[in-house]
Amino acid sequence: RAGSIDTYRTRFSLISVILHFTYILFMETAEQKRKLREAYKVKSKYYAREDLENTSNQIIAHIATHPLYIQNNTLAFYSSLPHEMSLKKLFHEATASQKNTVFPKYEGSRKISFYIVTNEEDLEPGAWGIQEPNSRCTCVSIDTIDVFFVPGISFDIWGNRLGNGIGCYDEALKQARTNAVFIGVASSFQMSPHRLPTSDHDILMHYVATEEGMVKTVRMNG
Repeated sequence: RAGSIDTYRTRFSLISVILHFTYILFMETAEQKRKLREAYKVKSKYYAREDLENTSNQIIAHIATHPLYIQNNTLAFYSSLPHEMSLKKLFHEATASQKNTVFPKYEGSRKISFYIVTNEEDLEPGAWGIQEPNSRCTCVSIDTIDVFFVPGISFDIWGNRLGNGIGCYDEALKQARTNAVFIGVASSFQMSPHRLPTSDHDILMHYVATEEGMVKTVRMNG
């Protein structure tokens, strides 16, 4: 009986989340984004740590065998937050393959710069407790980066990304060279079935890497 009650509670919680997402669709853009962030945080609570690690490994397997990873040399990674997919194992593989690996560092005023990182010892807690390059790391020009792996709360098939609301990545990606590739990294449950709300400054992804494969967005197909 206790198990049945728990099952009903879980179903009720999931239904509440779905209804919440539907309600959000009718709000203004800024409010939509805020509500969506809250909704996905609730949704992520049902994602166990073990599942998060397994999903991250599946995503890495898809990226590591894709031509975009194999054929390019300078890759921008990120330090994952607890709810984000981790590319730590891919970073180790990339450094072992003598690829140039860089990480973002928050410089203030919605600005991030990228620094060469060759091992985890080059990272230290920075803004919001996120692991960032330390003072010994060398800064690189954004236009030297071939591929950007971009974290996010949600993505859609049109290439839209819902970030944490600061706008750092959007500002940085504007400075990337025109043939650089932007790859969102997320689990399939973070893929929105609806077009995400967007603002003029939002930058579109070329691909989204999930545990189901490399999803080519409408930006690429268009």
